[in-house]
Amino acid sequence: MQCPRCGKELAQQRYESATVDVCRACGVWLDAGELERIIQTHEKAFTTSQIEETLKANAAGLPPGEKTGRAACPKCGACMDTFNYNYSTGIILDSCPYGHGVWLDKGELERVQIHMEHWDREASQKRPDWRKMMDKTSQDLADREARARQARRDMLGPAGRMLESALDALSHIPQQP
Repeated sequence: MQCPRCGKELAQQRYESATVDVCRACGVWLDAGELERIIQTHEKAFTTSQIEETLKANAAGLPPGEKTGRAACPKCGACMDTFNYNYSTGIILDSCPYGHGVWLDKGELERVQIHMEHWDREASQKRPDWRKMMDKTSQDLADREARARQARRDMLGPAGRMLESALDALSHIPQQP
């Protein structure tokens, strides 16, 4: 396979949990499924400065220059689609429209890993807070419904309360098919 940027032969190399195709000058080709495996592996360690620099570079959309000069898939030759990885990372990748894989320019694979590992850590740290927030929201909703029922009872007066009680009792009777 040839590099979609410079046309030189790609060399196979082991990277974390996958065998990838590398152009030492331009970047790396990952076959379908390899990016997900690499992201889940978490073998490579990154420095604090690498992490900070990568996370600061977040940008949504595609920069204007990225929309031109699309590369050809090294597997099938189809014109690859460009996309902003995870929508707003600012990491612009090239993907085969037929699902053969994805091209990452030099340094982008590491940046993708940094982003995903950062968000995995954030999610696991915030999960207890999210659970508390969901529990509080559920309780607030139950309280609001109870207040609304009570307000309706107060508004209906004695006859309305009796009708509501009868309807409530009927709703608990099992229905026959």
